Amino acid sequence: MSENTSVGVIGASGQLGTEFCEIISAAGMDLLPCDKGDPEADFRRALGASVVHWCAPLAALETLDEFPGESTLVLHDSAMSSSLAAAGSLYERLGEMNIGICHWLMNREQVAIVASEATDISEHLSLLGLNPSIMTVAEHDTLMAHSQAPLAVLSRVLLPFLTDPDNGRYLTPSAIDLRAVLLGREEQWTDETMRSILKNPQLDGLLQQLTTVINQSRI
Repeated sequence: MSENTSVGVIGASGQLGTEFCEIISAAGMDLLPCDKGDPEADFRRALGASVVHWCAPLAALETLDEFPGESTLVLHDSAMSSSLAAAGSLYERLGEMNIGICHWLMNREQVAIVASEATDISEHLSLLGLNPSIMTVAEHDTLMAHSQAPLAVLSRVLLPFLTDPDNGRYLTPSAIDLRAVLLGREEQWTDETMRSILKNPQLDGLLQQLTTVINQSRI
């Protein structure tokens, strides 16, 4: 893929879409953004790009009735297993097509994980200034279950208690620190992002590990 590659972004005004539009423009590529409510012509034009980043919810893929065979569609979800399942559904509906699966971590190292089970988009991501790292879907989801997901789980379970005014006077300093961290993450995660994180099937393994630690401490 050359630096002159045209790149479409579906869901361009969302958090992830906005970030991708910025790095695509900075890389000097031809940006074709499209968002919900835009004219059908803009949607079709974006789909005609050499690479199309689907930054909208995966459920919106149901609206996709065709895709150019020479283009590459890139799916983004915090749980790569969800992207892999969505890719399988697309193959069944639309036939053989190029689908890449990516999770841009947006960390200081600008790492973007690429699923080894899908089309290799490493070269394209490198041209965007990202640092691609290839691993299996299971490896990625296990990594996220132990790094990204814990705060999401704690947020859903503990924030109702930690933010209840009736409990405020009983919070220890560590509880107050935890509340601040969880509230900070809540402000940065959209509802769709939170749902994606919590759908990670590898969370079951993390919960089993937590249960084991608790049970061992009671012996």
